[in-house]
Amino acid sequence: MSSRLRRLPRTVAHLDLSQHRSMKEDITAALKTYPWLVKVSLWSGLEWSTVLRSLGRILPSLEHLELAVCETLSLSDILHILEGPNKIRQLRRLTLRVCHLYDYGPLQPPEHFIPIAELAEREKVELEGLWAILAGIAKQERNDRLEAEREKEQEKRREISRAAAASPPEW
Repeated sequence: MSSRLRRLPRTVAHLDLSQHRSMKEDITAALKTYPWLVKVSLWSGLEWSTVLRSLGRILPSLEHLELAVCETLSLSDILHILEGPNKIRQLRRLTLRVCHLYDYGPLQPPEHFIPIAELAEREKVELEGLWAILAGIAKQERNDRLEAEREKEQEKRREISRAAAASPPEW
């Protein structure tokens, strides 16, 4: 880790971190020394599980977290920062950005991120960024499809009820 990162002044409120994929250096030790940070942007080359599951504990003032959605960022990693024992309590905004071109891999479809959109809404965390927008659209499309299926099922039940009411009673 850079010695400059180890000596940040208290006036720094936002930290933007990225490293080459091959480094895989754990940055949590360095972040522990900056509990006053209110915004952290994490891009590529990080050990997501380790870093995200410790942020709630080591950065108690964190209000805005910006993440690059890439193949190494899992749904469970993101969900852990929104709920459970590793929840970031002060988090008010979560940004899901597109990762750097060199970090692209087999990304999950936007539908995969619907649980994040739902949980963020329940926890009153503002979701922003391209992946957040795509997840919101996928969620709305899913809800519309489910509503159409419910309406279709209700119409079938009404037709059965009308047919039963129209037929003569069987004694």
